[in-house]
Amino acid sequence: MITTGRGVATGAGSDGSTALGAGSGSGSGAGGASSAGSAANAILDAVRSIIEPTPAGDWHSACICSDGSYGVEQGLISSFPIRSNGKKLEIVPGLPINAFSRAKIDASVNELKEEKAMVAELLP
Repeated sequence: MITTGRGVATGAGSDGSTALGAGSGSGSGAGGASSAGSAANAILDAVRSIIEPTPAGDWHSACICSDGSYGVEQGLISSFPIRSNGKKLEIVPGLPINAFSRAKIDASVNELKEEKAMVAELLP
């Protein structure tokens, strides 16, 4: 699983079910060189997950521009469950979202909208 930045995060339950949720940030809690190494590995994993086809039935999370999926306003940059065919990314549709996760996603989206409004006059 790859999670970068603020937005939707994903995971698998002990019963094999998948869930979609929200959160922010990333990190290993480690300091110094091991933290830099972890960041470098995360970058490599992220690039690999985009340029290599995603195995059938699998997906991962990455921040991309919203197409309106999962109730995230079109044009906002947020994290989504995605898969790649090696050339193009697509948002995985229809993953279940429980009430707790929906509330967290909505809170993150509202915060993103507020931030977008604060810088609107600076955008072309």
